[in-house]
Amino acid sequence: MRVLKLASSLVTAAVLLVGCTTTQSASSTNALGSDFIAAFRQAHDHRDLEAMSKLYCWDRVTPEARKSTEDYLRGTFDDKIVDIKLTTEHPQGRPDVYVRDSVTYRFNLPVVAELAVQNPPLSKDASNDTYYPLGTRDGRYLIAQMAPVRGLEAQESPAPSGQPEQTNQPSQSGKTTEAARSAVVPAGTVLIVRLEEDLGLKTVKAGGKFSATVAQPVVVNGVVVVPAGSRVEGIAEKDGDYSPDAALTSVTVNGKPRKISTGSMTFNEEVVFPAGSEMKFKLVFPLKLAE
Repeated sequence: MRVLKLASSLVTAAVLLVGCTTTQSASSTNALGSDFIAAFRQAHDHRDLEAMSKLYCWDRVTPEARKSTEDYLRGTFDDKIVDIKLTTEHPQGRPDVYVRDSVTYRFNLPVVAELAVQNPPLSKDASNDTYYPLGTRDGRYLIAQMAPVRGLEAQESPAPSGQPEQTNQPSQSGKTTEAARSAVVPAGTVLIVRLEEDLGLKTVKAGGKFSATVAQPVVVNGVVVVPAGSRVEGIAEKDGDYSPDAALTSVTVNGKPRKISTGSMTFNEEVVFPAGSEMKFKLVFPLKLAE
């Protein structure tokens, strides 16, 4: 099992078209990454909050969010770092937008990579990784943060981090080919879904059920086995004082709802993910379409 942590209580995931962006050449990427990793490790090892703060993009970040992030950073100084690396693989379940107190938040940098920080495992079978979303400004990496946006930007529904934006084109028939009907969708397959309704604490209080559609077709061995537009059902739950989480429970293929089990996405109870947001969930068990 792998435990994935986001870099702050207010950081989920998003893409923003404003602020601090420049284009990096491929030849400079490795050097930029090495410099950033070295600066991050040095700031951590010296418990230097000022130096660590300089690795963040603070454009449009509210004073409340800045204080929350700095408090979080102070806490991370106590965590031992086992390894640090840059990756273009983005953590599962990190949404692209959220709404808090009627204000829409997105990242203040387009996310182009992740800083993956490995801490000592929580248990024998569970790794303990923290992912920091990275963008670029003035020829160097910076850690992107959620910041409020308004107007047209607040109404957009961007693609998940690191993926090209795609037009939602649901399957007209919702059916697959004969070859696909006997396919098995492996455990670990990522389902990218688009919410049909807002998802938040109110969802939990209303019984927890929510609906979505498959945003990108699932392909196995070159064959579309779960078409875009397939209906998906999920459940959002909250256990005591813990944060609420959401998971998928079924997907309809060829007109037949099929039970599925996915990893859960934990979210802040003050956050609302608006209808149209795209989310990622990973299958825990194989999905046998022939059954």
